[in-house]
Amino acid sequence: MRRSWSAVVGGVVVASMLVLGACSRDPASVRELAAERALADSLVRGFTPSDPESLARLVTAAREKTKKFLTNHRDDVPAAVIYVKLRLAQEALTPHEAPVDSAGMPLDHFSRAAISKVRVTDCLERLDHAIKREPKNADLYYWKSLVHGLFEPIFDKLALDPKRSQLPQAVVAAGMAVSLVPDSASYRTALATYQMLTGDDERVA
Repeated sequence: MRRSWSAVVGGVVVASMLVLGACSRDPASVRELAAERALADSLVRGFTPSDPESLARLVTAAREKTKKFLTNHRDDVPAAVIYVKLRLAQEALTPHEAPVDSAGMPLDHFSRAAISKVRVTDCLERLDHAIKREPKNADLYYWKSLVHGLFEPIFDKLALDPKRSQLPQAVVAAGMAVSLVPDSASYRTALATYQMLTGDDERVA
């Protein structure tokens, strides 16, 4: 049966609208943060800069752009992950002077850990909000475990102090990632590392 030209054109228009509709359902960050995503992913894969200072400025600018984007797209989960990757890279690339007390003495590990937690609290807030949006997204729990795992293990009488250490939270988050995607080597490595640090060798994944 022959089809009229108007029917063919109409079919093309409908198909185009369907394609555009599918594209519009993608998170806005897929289009607006493509460069920032590429930078964050290259750092995660182990990119080694020849000029750390220049890279630090680039990462800071990318993180600021992602932060502004999240102001208007708070529920964009991929953007939250990009932000966390860039924020942790920024932290790693930014030299911090050894903190001292009012007498000029180096702070103990309790105080150093407290300062570190304040610097990356925004990462945990972003991840917690993203998890509310996508509670089955294993990658969110994985990155949350890495943020918690940044801080020094704090022990009291040779036992881990759960009130001042974030290792217990790191174990829980990594465990959630593994439970959702059991065959991920990255997730299992993170969980095993935190279990060993807590002294729970018998449960190492």
